[in-house]
Amino acid sequence: MKKLNFILAALLLLTAAACNKQEINKITDYTGVVVEESTMEPIPNVKVSVTNGSRVHTSTRTDENGAFALTVDFDKITTDYFLLLDGSPDLPIRKEELRGMGKPTYDYREIALYNMNSPSVSTSEATDVYASSATLGGTVTDAHGFNITERGVCWSTSPYPTIDNETKIIGSGLGDFSATVTELQKETTYYVRAYAINSAGVGYGEDVVFTTMAAESGLFSVSDTKKVRFALGNLQYQASSNTWRFAENPWDFVGGDEYGNVYENGIKCDNSLIDSLYNGWIDLFGWGTSGYDHGAVCYQPWSTHDPNLRSYYAYGNSDMGLYDMSGKADWGYNPISNGGNQENQWRTLTKEEWNYVHSTRETQSGMRWVAATVNGVEGEILLPDNWNTTNYSLRATISSYYFSNNIISASDWTDILEKNGAVFFPAAGGRKGTNYYRIGAGGEYAFGLYWASSPDYYRDRAEAWLFGGRATTGNLELKYRYYGYSVRLVHDAD
Repeated sequence: MKKLNFILAALLLLTAAACNKQEINKITDYTGVVVEESTMEPIPNVKVSVTNGSRVHTSTRTDENGAFALTVDFDKITTDYFLLLDGSPDLPIRKEELRGMGKPTYDYREIALYNMNSPSVSTSEATDVYASSATLGGTVTDAHGFNITERGVCWSTSPYPTIDNETKIIGSGLGDFSATVTELQKETTYYVRAYAINSAGVGYGEDVVFTTMAAESGLFSVSDTKKVRFALGNLQYQASSNTWRFAENPWDFVGGDEYGNVYENGIKCDNSLIDSLYNGWIDLFGWGTSGYDHGAVCYQPWSTHDPNLRSYYAYGNSDMGLYDMSGKADWGYNPISNGGNQENQWRTLTKEEWNYVHSTRETQSGMRWVAATVNGVEGEILLPDNWNTTNYSLRATISSYYFSNNIISASDWTDILEKNGAVFFPAAGGRKGTNYYRIGAGGEYAFGLYWASSPDYYRDRAEAWLFGGRATTGNLELKYRYYGYSVRLVHDAD
């Protein structure tokens, strides 16, 4: 893009012999704005000419706002003409194809001037976009004869950021590059450009926009070496639009017609109405029902009608976990609309990870979880590794169905517990076919079951994390794969 000799290699032919003068406007008024490429700021006093390289047909200069206007009489043009922009010794000469013939007016809008010897760079789309981090990068495609001494990304909440804004250096030289940037603000729109520096100057890529997610959880150890962040709400699916999302609030669950608190267009959503055309939300899924054909007979999110356990084998094999092979059996393979909206950003915990986070890891407070009722909904609170007991007074319980031991308001949850990294899992019950059960039953009869990505190798079942019910503590259970249970996804933390 930057080299003069291939900016516009062949200019529009505008010869008297080639044009039927009776079919076009003989006179066209041209307008536009000349801007500096790195900042997109208007440049005053730039000479704008219509020329064939040796003869100037007409010319003008940009005003204090970088704008220009000139008139071209095509009856007087007999050879190939183009716009020529000539700023100053600090700006290059640029040729611009003369367009708009046949129109009474033509607006170029913005024409960017740049240093043609600075690097050529393209900006990549942002990936792995979370509440406070994103992976950004680009490609240095041409050094124009000079060594690339630095490359990286710059970002801002305003368009066309430069290296005077927030910047991350990502090496030097030609080629692709990327890195994760952190300390971003949640639910914020950012603009990012890749850049590269050589002795001639700074080259920038395109302006790319991305928006960070809402708040996310604190850090939770799921092994001696790995930490994750949980989605703040259960996974939900709308069949009519093929949309996956995280629940808007951590205590939201669909349940059935008598229970649950999720609505669509003012109508209560209902897991008993689950099918391929249902326009409400569902949140109790059979094992491995990610929506991708990964070799199982039943892989659609609404599939729990077939009691044949073999129909739910990931990749057609009872020994395969959701994370094996291509990973398409895992719900986290899907783009989550309010979770970055990209494939393969999220995943389901294995049974070993569920056990570690709930029963093995060390925490600052010595507390890993408590039973609670949050905003009137029974469930379990999982506390992050660095939870401090001074954050909020919580009562530890031996039995996980003592939900009344910690009664927490919606405002306390949002303003204190969630802000300090805690995660709430509603006791959303289960589903068999279109029949749901143990939802909103209360006390020892309410339970939450959350799928793991691990199969059971001997009984054609799969692992799920259970709390509540008559269990004295949370524990892993083997459950039939065609039963519908809750899903809570995580992403690995750096």
